Amino acid sequence: MNIRNTYKTLDDTDGLTAYELMKAASVLMYNFDEKIALSYKHLADVEREAKALAAERSAAASSKVAVGDRHTLTDEDCKAAWETVAEVQKAIRLLEAADRFLNRVYFDAKNVVAIVGKETSYAESEDDKRKDVKDFGRGAYHPPTGNKVALH
Repeated sequence: MNIRNTYKTLDDTDGLTAYELMKAASVLMYNFDEKIALSYKHLADVEREAKALAAERSAAASSKVAVGDRHTLTDEDCKAAWETVAEVQKAIRLLEAADRFLNRVYFDAKNVVAIVGKETSYAESEDDKRKDVKDFGRGAYHPPTGNKVALH
């Protein structure tokens, strides 16, 4: 199932497709949450490595912090390490965007299922037409015999 295309064409009266979308989105949300957590761990690792490399190169370039820090800005290895950090951050943002989309799909599909379910369960039946059944929830029950019993 292509979730994006199915979601775009979801009809408000198609409860079965909406339910299938809910299930697919639910499974994928767990997978995305797991990937996001692992990506944050990876981000912490590459960021720590980039900082360590920058500190090492800064100290090797000069005993003065400002001079050493300026040197790390032009160091190719430091630039590559920080580029890796930026790529991991970008990947996390994309995963989070996909996760938010799946959440929207899930809750929109859930609403369709709920609406279709209400329309189905509240369809007028023979009991809905009977006066004694209609009045039951309004404080007094009028059985077919005509006896009036107050409900308190």
